[in-house]
Amino acid sequence: RRTQKKWSNEEVELLKRGVQEHGKGHWKKILNDNADAFRGRTEVDLKDKWRNL
Repeated sequence: RRTQKKWSNEEVELLKRGVQEHGKGHWKKILNDNADAFRGRTEVDLKDKWRNL
């Protein structure tokens, strides 16, 4: 099991912007567009965070 990493405000903003640009469910595109900022995150991490916003 991985250690949980707290989401930064920057990551949350990039996630919101990515969903606006690519649409909900295109987690891989969002992740690839912001690979440096989302280092250590997976597509599932993005999906789960979006669901809990």
